[in-house]
Amino acid sequence: MKNVILVHGYNGIPKIYEWLKNELEKLKYNVILPEFPPREGVIYEEWKKIFDQYRTYIDSDSIIVAHSIGNEFIIKYMNENNLNTELYISLAGFSQYFEWENKKDLNRACKNFLVSKSELENFKANCNKRYSIYSNNDHLVPFELLEQFPKSIDAIPILIENIGHMGKKSGIEKIPKVMELINMDNLKNIMITGTITSAKEDNLKIYEILVEELTPYANNIYSPIDTIKFKGTNEEMYKRVMKLLQKTDLVIAEMSSPSTGQGMELQEAVRLNIPIIIVAKKGSKISSTVLGSGKIKETFFYDNKEDIKEKLSHILKEE
Repeated sequence: MKNVILVHGYNGIPKIYEWLKNELEKLKYNVILPEFPPREGVIYEEWKKIFDQYRTYIDSDSIIVAHSIGNEFIIKYMNENNLNTELYISLAGFSQYFEWENKKDLNRACKNFLVSKSELENFKANCNKRYSIYSNNDHLVPFELLEQFPKSIDAIPILIENIGHMGKKSGIEKIPKVMELINMDNLKNIMITGTITSAKEDNLKIYEILVEELTPYANNIYSPIDTIKFKGTNEEMYKRVMKLLQKTDLVIAEMSSPSTGQGMELQEAVRLNIPIIIVAKKGSKISSTVLGSGKIKETFFYDNKEDIKEKLSHILKEE
């Protein structure tokens, strides 16, 4: 189960985090939402003491979403503790100091959380994927600083119009783009294996159903339908399949009518340490050699299309 850490800003937990936490927990993420003292309590050393109890949740597979000054906090904290994370999403982030009129305490907090160039450079190396979401009508942070922030951490900039600073005053309750980015991070290259030479109309329909059901979870899907359409020689076909397996994260093996070619594909998947999900019509017999390979993640039998959708969807949501 992946950890998602939500870091709030100066004014406390924004409304969007309530929505985001609920959406993530539906998908079985472990959501960590520390509550730091807001406003006058925005002091780096105090926030650091609180976050120390959550430090172990940040790892090379985790996801961090940070809002406003929370970005500067987490950048400093990760730098101090030499932490790494897989995915980072900034909301209304900035890294340069500026002053607001009549907001003495906010100016104090920004000075206290200010990040250095070396901390920004280290952060790039400590975070695999970075996105920065900002808006054209932010009432707190100057637009040029919002534009500069993704450049300072080599993040992909995402401008969404009319969502303000994304805090309590903005009246924004959800930002679907955040969930889209998190879901994208989970997308896989999936290969479907099954009989090809003796494929009948029923087999092709099952492959089509599998492709349809797998699409929301995949960057790329390699299926027997593509192989059937391939016009190369037998040698070229073999090389193509073996090359695709090198890029595959998950194999779905439709084994109602197993074939020699599928057995070769599964053997290579086992060698490459790729997890395998076996799918077959009820009453089918699965090879003991395949079941004993040590790489079978799940096996399920189906009666109909709805059966496939329900069972496959349940397994993939647990991924």
